[in-house]
Amino acid sequence: MQCLQYLVGQPGVAKVLAGPSKAHAYGKDMAPFETRVALTRRLLELHGIDVEVSTIEADIEQPGSPVYTYDVLVALQKRYPTYTVAFGMGPDNALEFSRFYRADDIKARFPLVVVPSMAPTRSTELRAAARSGNREELAYYTDPSLVDILIQLYR
Repeated sequence: MQCLQYLVGQPGVAKVLAGPSKAHAYGKDMAPFETRVALTRRLLELHGIDVEVSTIEADIEQPGSPVYTYDVLVALQKRYPTYTVAFGMGPDNALEFSRFYRADDIKARFPLVVVPSMAPTRSTELRAAARSGNREELAYYTDPSLVDILIQLYR
């Protein structure tokens, strides 16, 4: 959430979108899309962050295929033609950016914003804590009101 707040505070940024992945490019096992959209909205509300939750991936998904960042950015540019669409990512994705589908096309068409690492954990660690039922660890990393929901999702 801190990374989104960072983007909201940047000069020249008119709108920030947060979009849960519908069909992950690397085939990650994820909670249902609708659940992750609801959790994203809840976290933004809890933290008072003025960010729009985008479900554009559901609109552009082709059944059985991943949804790639490039395709999301192109769809967003069509949806918001008067905005400059940029791609914000954390330092972990910046290190692996060359592996992204059409990375060179993304760099050519869309500004890249690398958000400094601000969170003490990653989503992989949250899922592991939820799978193990570690309420204390989850409450440390996320809002306590979400602990039981996360445990139910990942057990």
